[in-house]
Formats: sequence, C-alpha cells, structure tokens
Amino acid sequence: MTTTIITDAAKIDTLVADLKTRGASWQRDAHIAAMSIGQFTALNGDWSKVAALADAFPKSINRQKLADWFNANVNGLKMSVKQGIKVEWDKDIPFTDRAFDQANGDATPFWDMTNKPAAEATLATVLASFEKALGKLEKNGGIDLGTAQSMLTAVKNLVPVTNGQLATEISKAA
Repeated sequence: MTTTIITDAAKIDTLVADLKTRGASWQRDAHIAAMSIGQFTALNGDWSKVAALADAFPKSINRQKLADWFNANVNGLKMSVKQGIKVEWDKDIPFTDRAFDQANGDATPFWDMTNKPAAEATLATVLASFEKALGKLEKNGGIDLGTAQSMLTAVKNLVPVTNGQLATEISKAA
C-alpha cells in the first residue's frame, strides 16, 4: 500500500473532521450491532453472529474489549480473541440460564470496557467456585467426601482471623 501524504493544513483538518464523524457513526452502529447480537445470541443460542462482528472489526479496534463486553453481558458465553476468534457456550450453564444483560450492555459500550483488576472475592463467589470445582472432580471420579472436607477446611483456614463475620459465615455454610 502506498500512502499519499497530505501537506495542506486545511485538507488535513477536513480529513480529521471526517474521521471524527465516521468514528462516531461507526461506534454507534457497532454498539447497535453488539446489543442486537447479544440479545439474539441469548435467545437463540446461535453465537455465530458474535464471531462475525468481531471479524468485521478493523484491525485498529481492540477486539479484546468486544470479547470482554460479550463475556460480561451474555451469561454463559465465553469469547476469546487471543489466538483467533473463539466463541462457545459454557457447558456448565444451562440454556435456560443464558441471558443478555441489556441494561449493563447499553450503559457500558464495548469500547469503554477496561482491564480492571479482578474484584475481591466474596464469600458467595469463593464458595460457588469451590462447589463447582468439587462437582467437576466428583463427576470425574477424582474426589471423595473426606478429600472434599479437607479442602473445605483449607478454605476456612484462608479466612483472616480478624474478620470474625466472614469466618462465622463460612462456618455456617459448612
């Protein structure tokens, strides 16, 4: 590709103004497409349009933000763009639990997604993750009740002693 360099200041200003206008309309259209595809995917289970949208993005657009947006707003969808575009359903989430969070998706367009640090784990998320891991291990025949109890004890021991409320909640949950 041979790029023509513009040297006239007025033409450069016009080009920048055109890019701004096209950029705003492109973002609007891409957001409408993402919202529509999110709803369609959750209702129909067909994620092919998610992959098609990511593939349609110009190379200059951060596709990871789009993947993060879909992962955050379509319950059960797993999208990755690290080694090509890959989209699939989380097999552990039943079809009936798949849903599109339209309010959140509209409030935070994909271009505003940030690589935020992981949220601090709450008791509920720790126990849910623990329970899911135990279920997978048990399903594969790799765990018995004694091992599960040992693992739960280990999780309890991770709780800071100074946080009596959290320790009490874990004890109640066990």
